[in-house]
Amino acid sequence: MMTHVVLVRAIGGDTHKALTMRALEGACVAAGLTRARNLLATGNLVVWDDRAAPAVAAIVRKILRGVGLENEVFIRAGATFAAYAAATPFPDALALRPQAIQLVALDGRPPDDAIAALRARATVERVERLGDDVVIDYGGAITASRFTPTLVERLLARRSTARNWNTVRKIAAALG
Repeated sequence: MMTHVVLVRAIGGDTHKALTMRALEGACVAAGLTRARNLLATGNLVVWDDRAAPAVAAIVRKILRGVGLENEVFIRAGATFAAYAAATPFPDALALRPQAIQLVALDGRPPDDAIAALRARATVERVERLGDDVVIDYGGAITASRFTPTLVERLLARRSTARNWNTVRKIAAALG
C-alpha cells in the first residue's frame, strides 16, 4: 500500500464552511480511498491507498469540486515527504525558528535560474531546492518578509502551497 501526503492549497474560514478537513477525511474514505487522516485542519491529509498519486489527487479534487471549492491539490509520496522532513536544509535556523522555515510544494520543478532569481531577491531569507520543491528560511517572521507567496510563485514560475517546518515534522511523524 502506498502512502501519500496531500496538501490542499488555501485552506481557511471559507473552505471550512463548505467542507471541514475532518469531513474531507471522511469523504476520501467514502470515495474509496483505503484510509485518510486529516492533520492540523489546515489542508494536510495522509492517505494510504494502492492508487498512484495522480488518481488520489483526482479523488480529492473531485470531492472539493463537489462542494464548490476550487482549491489546488499538491501530492507527494510519503517516502519523499519523510525524506524532506529528515533533510533539515537549515539546521541552525531549524533549532531556533522552525515556524519561520517553509517547505514550498510546487506544481513542477523550477528551473535553476528561477531559484537563482529568488535568491537574488533575498535580504535575510535563504532558499534551497529540495527535490522538486524549495525550502525557504525566512530569517525571522514570515509576515515581515518581502517573499510573499505571489512573489515566490512569480519568480519560480510555478504554483505552490507552503507548510512551516513544525507542520512538516507533524505530517512526517504521521506517516508511520
